[in-house]
Amino acid sequence: MKVSASGLKEFYADVPEKNLIPAKEAEVIADSLVDADLIGIKSHGITKIKLVMTEE
Repeated sequence: MKVSASGLKEFYADVPEKNLIPAKEAEVIADSLVDADLIGIKSHGITKIKLVMTEE
């Protein structure tokens, strides 16, 4: 299954927003995580979404 980068960003922006993170911040988080994956830095990519959601 192939998913576009924009599709991933949209999906991952929705996760933080549902956890009461403002939409603009959620968009920045999603962009950063997906962009890290796109340039090959998997350790800082979308696998970090759970960590991002639990940090205060």
